Amino acid sequence: MNNDIFNALADPTRRKIIAMISRSPMTPTEVAAKFPMSRQAISRHLQLLSRCGVLTVRIDGREYLYNLRPEALAQVDHWLDPIRQRWSARFAPPDKH
Repeated sequence: MNNDIFNALADPTRRKIIAMISRSPMTPTEVAAKFPMSRQAISRHLQLLSRCGVLTVRIDGREYLYNLRPEALAQVDHWLDPIRQRWSARFAPPDKH
């Protein structure tokens, strides 16, 4: 599977996981409780997000705690910035002279 950040963000479940973990670090069990799918499926999503560098994992005994790496999303922002600027210019109010 492609470990590209854009591939990771293409999946709505992974986008929701990122949004949840952006508010507070979470364990896989806490994440899985929010979705109608197996814990193994959630673990695969978390692993892919970790391989892409979006999440980091800290292991404390038997607990895995996932944290967001917001700097990893800078690649997406860098890609979006020229598009955002182009569209902002199109919708800017006209100058009144």
